[in-house]
Amino acid sequence: MFKAILFKELTTAIAEQSPDGSFPSGQNGPYFDEETPVRNTAHWLFTLAACYEREADARIKAAAENAIDYLLSEKARPMNAAFWIRKNPEKDFCNGVIGQAWVMESLIKAAEVFSREDCYKAAEQVFLLHHFDEQLFIWKRLNVDGSWNSPDPTFNHQLWMGAIAAQLSHTAEAREKSKSFFNQIGTKVRLYGDGIIQHVSPVTRLSISIKNPKKVVEGILGQAYYHLSKRKLRLKSSGYHAFNLYAFSLYYHQFSDHPFWESRKFRKMLKVTESNRFLKEQIGNKYSYPYNPMGLEMAYVTETFEPNKKEKIEYWLNKQWEFTGEKGKSIMTRDSADENTARARIYEASRLKGDYQLEEN
Repeated sequence: MFKAILFKELTTAIAEQSPDGSFPSGQNGPYFDEETPVRNTAHWLFTLAACYEREADARIKAAAENAIDYLLSEKARPMNAAFWIRKNPEKDFCNGVIGQAWVMESLIKAAEVFSREDCYKAAEQVFLLHHFDEQLFIWKRLNVDGSWNSPDPTFNHQLWMGAIAAQLSHTAEAREKSKSFFNQIGTKVRLYGDGIIQHVSPVTRLSISIKNPKKVVEGILGQAYYHLSKRKLRLKSSGYHAFNLYAFSLYYHQFSDHPFWESRKFRKMLKVTESNRFLKEQIGNKYSYPYNPMGLEMAYVTETFEPNKKEKIEYWLNKQWEFTGEKGKSIMTRDSADENTARARIYEASRLKGDYQLEEN
């Protein structure tokens, strides 16, 4: 059963945890950016907390507390601003707003499971340090030194930041900004004709009421990025589609009464995952199963929007095994450019409520 596999993966990871509480770092999958241990430690912390909810094992709790100690340390957040995630000097060290959202996500979960108010406060503080542009409806990147960078131009980054911000349940400002982004940007995401989310869907909405020239330039640059790239990125968009749907699922659990979920547009986004073209586009796609674990993501999406379709959920979990499973090693590592990150991303399956049959061949 899948639950047993999840716990087995976690047991292996705990054995590799460093004395300082961190887990092995990766290289941002197929992007080959050397990373600090922060991202993968955050992913494993989420899995530790989720598994502890199911089985109150002292060893799991101890590993989680060590991971928390690392994430709250100066090593992870050296200037008390953004978490230091990426080492590539040619890119930001925060890994956009999504890098921060991933750490916030794990700290919020740890706060809930282990009654750690310090975890919630850290997540809240990092979120509030991010500047939300009330005219463009998106977040600027927060640098490790606390200064603001330009707005993150990647749709899935902004979507995930909004989805995690909504989980700051005791922070009204976070939930208000999350709703604002969702209403103005998230629900207006651009699709290909068949329903695939465009990877470079614009993350700004220009308005004639904007008088600040700098904001107009920022908005135009965001749209120019989209226009220059949209014809080249169909496969990448397809590889990220389930990852986006996963974030939409997180949004659903916070704002389930929003009319978007019954819209033709959203139903189209779900329906396309059943098409032959979509399934074929995942074969050999470095952005799909080996990096974004589409099988795990679609299992969660299905459990969220079609909770009674157990066979469909199991279909997707078995697809993940088919593409990335290595018997006796891991369900996540075959054909991966970054095994440490691939293994850590099993955390995306730890939200599954049910237990499901997996056919290991």
